[in-house]
Amino acid sequence: MDEWYARQLSFEAEALVHLDALFRVALRFVGNTADADDLVQDTLFRAYQAWDQFARGTNAKAWLITILRHVFIDAYHREARRRQTLSSAPPPSDDARVPFFDDLVDDHPIGKSSCYATSKTCITPKWRPCSAFRWGP
Repeated sequence: MDEWYARQLSFEAEALVHLDALFRVALRFVGNTADADDLVQDTLFRAYQAWDQFARGTNAKAWLITILRHVFIDAYHREARRRQTLSSAPPPSDDARVPFFDDLVDDHPIGKSSCYATSKTCITPKWRPCSAFRWGP
């Protein structure tokens, strides 16, 4: 039996049996099932990565719940930093404009727009029929 397969079987036998307990604790932490599922998934991912550090025969449930708690705290701090960054950003001004978009879009009909008129002079004669087909003559 290869090492990867043995590791997988060991993880399934010792860690996945505590899936319900992990979900209940995660649900208490976050309050909704979708976030609890994500928290448990992240916990199991980290636990599988660190499975070589787990001492076999010790309390796997406590080890997993400790990882779950750390994952929750990391996510909480990440969200707090995100909220702080968003709240400290200056609000957009009323006269903010996106030059690229404003230059591409104008109020004229397609056949008579300045974008089309410019494209007729910029496009080589070989490709002009394609632009005429797309936007009209």
